Amino acid sequence: MFHRFLASCLPLIPTPVMRRLCARYISGETLTDALDRLEALRDDGYPGVIDLLGEDAADGATADAASAEYLAAAEGISERSLDVYVSIKPTHFGLALDAKACLARFQRVAERCEDLDLRLRVEMEDVRYTDATLLLYGTLRSTHPSCGLVLQARLHRTPADIAALSDGEHDVRLVKGVYLEPPEVAHTEPAAISDAY
Repeated sequence: MFHRFLASCLPLIPTPVMRRLCARYISGETLTDALDRLEALRDDGYPGVIDLLGEDAADGATADAASAEYLAAAEGISERSLDVYVSIKPTHFGLALDAKACLARFQRVAERCEDLDLRLRVEMEDVRYTDATLLLYGTLRSTHPSCGLVLQARLHRTPADIAALSDGEHDVRLVKGVYLEPPEVAHTEPAAISDAY
């Protein structure tokens, strides 16, 4: 409850303060900013990930706009020859609104990424969406086998989710997880999260 209260206060933080707090993690406010930052990282020998901030699209038009932004990002990554993969949160593409439309948006971006020889991963969000995200990933991977998945080590269920993945190789990025979940479903202490990871 306390964490939800803190999250609800974030919009009250002045933009300059928020920019300063987030500068280490967010490469810019525009696609050009992000691509410039990724290009600088490439020149220093680092690969990257492009993940446009956004979750819980309010409607189909917002999800369509996010899809268009990701298509533009894929084009920019390819034009600049960046070692970057595309990472998308399912609710940004409308998973909570319409799973079928969300899948169609993912398929459009996956097709373009394949055309451009780019990798795409389905992000994992809070535990409310884990089952739907795994179903989305499985369906998407059946037509786009190069598609990858992000899993969160902090969730108690993750070892079983890994075991349940279909046969064959999977492109999985394992993260500790940033979503604050209750102890019934997730490890909450740093040492336990690290051990699970």
